[in-house]
Amino acid sequence: DTFGLVVSMSHVLGDGFTYYRLYGALDQRPTQVAGITYQASAGPARARLNPWRKADFPRAVSQALGPQQAWPSSRAARWGSLLDALLRPKHRWQAWEVDATWLRDQKRQFQDQ
Repeated sequence: DTFGLVVSMSHVLGDGFTYYRLYGALDQRPTQVAGITYQASAGPARARLNPWRKADFPRAVSQALGPQQAWPSSRAARWGSLLDALLRPKHRWQAWEVDATWLRDQKRQFQDQ
């Protein structure tokens, strides 16, 4: 009866603002921003997710980046991949289990202040 959800996003796709808007879209509780209560998946801090595929995306990518053969095999891309593999520190994965009773008590204690 317990599960975890890992949410991450590359900076290639978006910045921290974009990440937290997408992350906020997962929360189905009403939220309050500047005194206004917004229902689930609404409000300025949440993105509305649209599952429809953009049919012209491959053409738009090709138009923005040029012919596919030109950029992945370029000297700069090869050097970048090599240096990234050699210099980037290894990922350190961590997970925590939070005691729900303790967390509830902490929230109540904070609200009573």
